[in-house]
Amino acid sequence: FNAVTYSGSGSEQAIVTGFKPNLVWIKARNNTTSHVLVDTFRNWTGTGNAREIRTNTDAAQVNRTNSVKEDFNANGFSVISDASYNSSSYDYVSFSWKGNGSDSGSSNTNGSIDSTVYVNTNAGFSIVGYTGTGSNATIGHGLSSAPEMLIVKSATSAMDWKVYHASEGAGKQGYLNLANAFESAGTLWQNTTPTSSLFYVNNDASVNHNTNTMIAYCFHSVDGYSKVGSYVGNGNNDGTFVYTGFRPEWVMAKVVSADTHGWAIYNSASKTYNYLGNVLQANASNAEMTSEFLDFTSNGFKHRTSSTWNNGSGKTYIYLAFAESPFKYSNAR
Repeated sequence: FNAVTYSGSGSEQAIVTGFKPNLVWIKARNNTTSHVLVDTFRNWTGTGNAREIRTNTDAAQVNRTNSVKEDFNANGFSVISDASYNSSSYDYVSFSWKGNGSDSGSSNTNGSIDSTVYVNTNAGFSIVGYTGTGSNATIGHGLSSAPEMLIVKSATSAMDWKVYHASEGAGKQGYLNLANAFESAGTLWQNTTPTSSLFYVNNDASVNHNTNTMIAYCFHSVDGYSKVGSYVGNGNNDGTFVYTGFRPEWVMAKVVSADTHGWAIYNSASKTYNYLGNVLQANASNAEMTSEFLDFTSNGFKHRTSSTWNNGSGKTYIYLAFAESPFKYSNAR
């Protein structure tokens, strides 16, 4: 994983991540633009043509010209000219994850639906592509341990993003594109916790639309590198400390109750010193918010406000975090 900031130029420029990414998430920090995600499963055809999906909307993927170069490269990716990627006078931040580091995925036949996976078992991350059937199904994710967080979207149709988080369990669902509370999932996940080889979906179109191209981003915690967890806020400016076992580079957190607050993203590339107050919302196209929300520490993150965004008294929050300088599985620079 790596978070990188860059200034838009309006002409082609290379963004260096230090590895060949399989998933890139880009957002303009100082302007109202969508969060755009491109990945190697939903690869694009023709130089500068990207199939993007946007976390702040339920829309199907969009074929966007003049945005990202045709291929991710060994050290990152290149952007061309587009307001969501590289407009002059805009400042951007990119978040990149390495799966298998290849343009080609592997076939996984563990589930009732065959999938294509771009998997990094050391890093607890996989991209899973599959074609929906519209009926109860199991899907192989390629990881060596059960995923603790699933983010699932139909690339073909306008459907909400659905989120499974282990802290809330297989009976609940979240919505990445909405500020809504986690709520009953019914049988969306078949009321079954993912295993070390499979995750479960029912016939709901948001996770298994018949004939649709579906995408799932899967994560589990890895000591010293990533953490999927939850915490309870204390409603105090001397806020809750959350232990991750590493200094975070990126944290995305969401209150699970029926508050109006969405998915807050904190990262140390947008602001390199504490307090970290340059906050994006995955479910909104807004520019960064600025407030003294929290500190990144050597072994976790410490809240510095009583705001219900991140530290409401007695409120439960779920989060996903990645390390700035992981001791495990780091790429040489």
